[in-house]
Amino acid sequence: MGGLARSTLAVLVWNIARLAFQLFWVVVLAKALGAAGYGTFSGVAGLAMALSGLVGAGLGLKMYHDVSRIPEELNPRWAQASLAMAWTGVVVAAMFVLIGTYSFPELPLMLLAVIAASELVVAPRVAQTAFGFASLGKMQESATVPALLAFARVVAALGFAFSPWEGSVVTYGAWHLVATLGAAFLANAWFRRVAQIEPRSVRVALSDYRAGLGYTSVWASSLAMTSVDKAAALRHGGGDLAGNYSVAQRFAGLAALPIDALATAVLPRLFRAGPAMNGQPRLLGLLATVTAAYGMAAGSVVWWTSPWVVALLGEQFESAVPAMKILAIYVPLYCLRSVGGTILLGFNDKLRRFVLEIAGLVALVLLMAHWVPKYGVIGAALALTSMEAMLALLFWVRIVYRPLTINGNES
Repeated sequence: MGGLARSTLAVLVWNIARLAFQLFWVVVLAKALGAAGYGTFSGVAGLAMALSGLVGAGLGLKMYHDVSRIPEELNPRWAQASLAMAWTGVVVAAMFVLIGTYSFPELPLMLLAVIAASELVVAPRVAQTAFGFASLGKMQESATVPALLAFARVVAALGFAFSPWEGSVVTYGAWHLVATLGAAFLANAWFRRVAQIEPRSVRVALSDYRAGLGYTSVWASSLAMTSVDKAAALRHGGGDLAGNYSVAQRFAGLAALPIDALATAVLPRLFRAGPAMNGQPRLLGLLATVTAAYGMAAGSVVWWTSPWVVALLGEQFESAVPAMKILAIYVPLYCLRSVGGTILLGFNDKLRRFVLEIAGLVALVLLMAHWVPKYGVIGAALALTSMEAMLALLFWVRIVYRPLTINGNES
């Protein structure tokens, strides 16, 4: 078995564990909160996730890129990323509370505060740890970290669901924050021990922030694309619609997780190969073939299993079934877009990827605003699928065209 296959398999195992934990979390929390409560939490958390890519100013991904090439850079790059994450997390959390207060004036401030702390101050530390492991080529450990976070949140959902005291969305938000804190502490301590991180004072120069800006744009737009849809569904359709849509999208998104594992495993190779794909001439064709084949198979599974949602969660989630049937088409499109975006990042084509993703986000928000009030949860699913189709096409046109520019010595 080749190195990429072994790495992908190890990552896949932990992604399956993460998938199982996330699936269980959705089932437990949706049953505990109901459609409206689950939709409210998912919508607000989606807004936080859409902003979370700004935390760290891109220095976490820059660490990943630099250390993949020069492992000796780990200590200073880790220290820089940690410092940037500390202050940007607080700034972005404050920005989120202001935006959330305007977008959802009916929601309690405490809900915005606990989600801001969880998703914008604490959870980015988990992502930084995963990047740290991946930069050292420890892909299995890198995949274990988000699985640990998913498990911690299952514990939070179970604690909330079986608590003897009456709870609300805000109550669960507090459970969610405590679980995220625990996972972040354990992951960070584990990485520091394995990587032998040495405490050091470090200065982040303006040039470092400028270098991180390209990674910030890529990471922020990528996270926004998988989360802003839930915030838009809550804003334009209310909690019940957002709950049904979020459940449908969660199940469809979980089906695509193995392709995320593939993208995670292949990114260091793309960084090392560079835009000319030195030493990896067949890698792109292999990635495209595997991604398309898996995406179509996974989409078929989502289509045929969609009626199970009602059996799992109850009749209040009946509207999720037709949305899942539409999102069965979304699955292969998402897979192609996700791997295509990873390839563009490996090519250092950050600006074009960012511009295309921003165009996709604008299209998604406009389609949501127009189709959700008119067609309900089906309109939300159609908007997301349309955006993924547009970006998958544009990404792969760029990928296919790019080698011609390299061979032609175009800068």
